[in-house]
Amino acid sequence: MNAQPEAKRKERTVLSIYAGAVCFIMVMCFTVALAIVGYDLVQYNFPQLTVDDPEHFYMPAPSDGEREPPTMEEMVVIEKRYALRSMLQSSIVMAVNIIVFVLHWLLLRRRRN
Repeated sequence: MNAQPEAKRKERTVLSIYAGAVCFIMVMCFTVALAIVGYDLVQYNFPQLTVDDPEHFYMPAPSDGEREPPTMEEMVVIEKRYALRSMLQSSIVMAVNIIVFVLHWLLLRRRRN
């Protein structure tokens, strides 16, 4: 008779460890995504701080001929667009993190009761 409660306790422990580990990983992923969004906010609001010098990395394609490197104004627009795209991607990651975290947190709470 003792074997069955022991098996249930062991199952509960393994499931609790799994749910707790997933919650921990989701918090870490959320933290990284939040840091990226923080940088993206700086990049969008103050692009002059994050934009590279256009001549620093510009390499014309062979078919471009003698095309001029982008101006600083064009680079600022590009920088803001990249920031918005990155914010959208990170927001999607954070939404998924929240959903997975909540589901596993509820599982963990149910297993502890």
